[in-house]
Amino acid sequence: MARSAGGLGKIFVNPKKMDIAVKSPKEAARRLWSSVMLPFELPSFDMLMRDEDMGWIPRADYSETDKELKVMVDIPNVDPKNVSVEVDDHSLVISGTTEEESREEGETWYRSERSWGKFKRVFGLPSNADLKNVKAETKNGTICVRVPKLESDMKRKVTVERG
Repeated sequence: MARSAGGLGKIFVNPKKMDIAVKSPKEAARRLWSSVMLPFELPSFDMLMRDEDMGWIPRADYSETDKELKVMVDIPNVDPKNVSVEVDDHSLVISGTTEEESREEGETWYRSERSWGKFKRVFGLPSNADLKNVKAETKNGTICVRVPKLESDMKRKVTVERG
């Protein structure tokens, strides 16, 4: 773990490559929770540490190959114009909003399970993510974001010599 001047600033947590820097303790806790609890299908860290103005947290699939990362987020009934996809050196942020459907007067409701309001999901990106060629498309209520990876020639074997 690398510490910054302000405390737990940068923590490296990619279990495969250990190369994703985390900018805050909350983000480090989110990633740790996700990696430990994912196999048990427990609530996501986002659901536990939910912002007060957050309306809902959409379900997501996050996968990786040698050539790209793929994130698929279910956002039914959300107009693509109300969705924002942003990338920076360390994260992919998918956020947006959906409006509550109007209810007819005199209508009796027995159950209302669908969510509305603001949503936001944050996913870590590796250091070799090609941020200039990120593509996002939506189909049948699911947004698919593809982040290509750059070829990395930074890795090389170093011979240890006897001194």
